[in-house]
Formats: sequence, C-alpha cells, structure tokens
Amino acid sequence: MQESEDKFCMSRKKFIHPRLVRPPLCESVCKRNVSAIRSSDVGVIIQVRGTVIRTGQIKMLESERQYSCDKCGHVFRVLADMDQYNGSLANPTNCPAERAKPCKSTTFTVVEGTRVCRDYQEIKIQEQLSLLNVGSIPRSMMVVLEDDLVDRCKPGDDVVVVGVASRRWKTLVKDVRPEIDLVLVANHVNVSNEHKVSLQQNSKP
Repeated sequence: MQESEDKFCMSRKKFIHPRLVRPPLCESVCKRNVSAIRSSDVGVIIQVRGTVIRTGQIKMLESERQYSCDKCGHVFRVLADMDQYNGSLANPTNCPAERAKPCKSTTFTVVEGTRVCRDYQEIKIQEQLSLLNVGSIPRSMMVVLEDDLVDRCKPGDDVVVVGVASRRWKTLVKDVRPEIDLVLVANHVNVSNEHKVSLQQNSKP
C-alpha cells in the first residue's frame, strides 16, 4: 500500500508461512510421546517431542498447476494430493466449470508459468529412550517437512515438532487392502539438543 509519494511502499509477500511456535499447553495438543498420538488426532494441531533417526533426501515437489479447458477455455487450479505418498498431482479428468450446460470436455492444456514447486523432505522421529519405561519399545513416526523447514535437523537431533496429524496411503489397488499410515505434517520444528546435553551432564557421577 502506498500512502504518499514521500513514504515507502508496503506489499504482501506471495508466499507466507506462519509458524505456531508455542501451542496451548493441554493434553489434547501437547502429546507426551509418539505413542500418545491416535487416529482421532487426524486434522488437529499437535506437538510432540522425539529423536530424529532418519532424514530423507530434499526433493522438489510440484504442489499445484493450472489448466485451461480446450473446449470452453475455463481456467482452473489442481492441487497435489498430500494424503498420498510423495504428494501426487493427478491430471484432471473433467472440466469443473460451473455452467448452466455442463462442459463435458476431457482434454486440457497446462497454463504456462503456473506451476508452483516447493522444497519437500521426510524425516522419521522416535520416542526418546530416556523418557520411556523399562522394557517399553519406542515407537516412531514419519514427519513431512516443506518449504523453509527442510534441512533443519539431522539424525540424532532431539526435536519438538508442531504440526497437523494426517493419514497417508499408497496407490489404491483393486481387491488389495490399502496401506494407511499416520504422519505429521510439520508447521514448526525446533531442535532442542541443549536439553539432551543437560540430561547427559546431570547423569554423570
């Protein structure tokens, strides 16, 4: 917004990533560990602490593109399906134009310059062994990192992740039971290795 010629201009950036650093301190949001996350938490913002045991390669994910209908000229946007592994972006099969007489076209052309790509990485976190009861088997969970969150941590780091729990499945095959996993799509990642160092120092005789 420009108020006058003497003042500077202000504009909104095209890509803004608001991060939730400190969520509400309640049991429904701040989970004790990965084992406390349930399917009922899908679609809800939660916070969990864990240790990174694996980091995947940083990839470029095409998150959206625009198409133009070859018949009616309607321009529409298609988003990547993040509920599937690696966020597949399917080609459209029908024209979504809202008209009195529906357009039945099945041929479309990608609008040049409308592809949007994002940095993408998957990491795996495991429950911290120091917080488990004797004899307990640590559980692990995949975490999806996007944009500026990628390459924030490495194996061995203790992290606090705030994100949205989501279900993810592989490509569906007829007459085959689908494989569904619970993952966490990160909104904020904080590396807290200082906490690990203090625990190690306090445990020394």
